[in-house]
Amino acid sequence: MQETARCHRDSFPRAKLPHIRNFRGISLRCSRLWSGRSPQRRKTMCEQKTELCRISRLIGQPVHSIGRAANMLDLHFGEDVIVPDRISKEKHVGTYSLHVQCPWRIINLEKRKVLLGSLDFYAPSTRRLAAEDFDYNHFDWDVQGENLFDEKAQEWFAGLEHVTVVAARMNRFGDARIDLSNGDRIEIFVTATDDGECWRLFLSAKSTTQLVIYGDAD
Repeated sequence: MQETARCHRDSFPRAKLPHIRNFRGISLRCSRLWSGRSPQRRKTMCEQKTELCRISRLIGQPVHSIGRAANMLDLHFGEDVIVPDRISKEKHVGTYSLHVQCPWRIINLEKRKVLLGSLDFYAPSTRRLAAEDFDYNHFDWDVQGENLFDEKAQEWFAGLEHVTVVAARMNRFGDARIDLSNGDRIEIFVTATDDGECWRLFLSAKSTTQLVIYGDAD
């Protein structure tokens, strides 16, 4: 798979960023967390720091944590770092943050099993489903701990001690694949034709160049 870009719709509108043509001629947008700086400056920084615009920088990094913000997958890799937080003043995250707002899944080919997937956000947990008073009409998937993702993500992460990334790549459409040392694989899929954000990879503790994947709008 080639390491280039594109992607799926962002549920929350983002500011449009300038396109950059990489060496394969595929549309790749890299952003920089700056305020009040020109688009041209953003383009220059991306061109100067192309190594930060590669998903392959995850190779060798351990899986730090997994969670969600509404229906956005929040994955962290690398060593533990502390960053400011508006609610708790500070929080622990991994060196790298991966935010995914398009379809994704975690599989294990040897086990022939899907371990976790993006539709699990909207399914009730086994505990909630087993409750005598459970009613789909009143099920709120966004309540923490109530959906199947919240349940299975904890189970999946519990078995990841000493597990690291052994391969990370993208194809020309922006689909991504991250292989782990235990045989699990994280897959991210491009499914949109608009220009909303799909997913992004960035350094958690620094305002620096990001890899941001967008839909393929005309």
